[in-house]
Amino acid sequence: LLAALRLGRSLAPVAFIDDDATIANRVIAGLRVYKPKHTQQMIEETGAQEILLAVPSASRARRREILELLGQYNLHVRSVPGLMDLASG
Repeated sequence: LLAALRLGRSLAPVAFIDDDATIANRVIAGLRVYKPKHTQQMIEETGAQEILLAVPSASRARRREILELLGQYNLHVRSVPGLMDLASG
């Protein structure tokens, strides 16, 4: 997904947000990984205006939980469908 976004011109990825503590604060493909509780810090440091929610393995309840968390920030949130969703139309 990151490679495809970098090839396009409409979005410029600036960071990752992940609740996996083993990758928090690491840099992956040149982008820092933030914990969800540091979303405000990520916004301030990167100027992010939009979040792509790409967690296809998450349950509906977990996705709702994530959306509620992100709802407190002044960001546009888009959900990225999983590969199976794309394949099935």
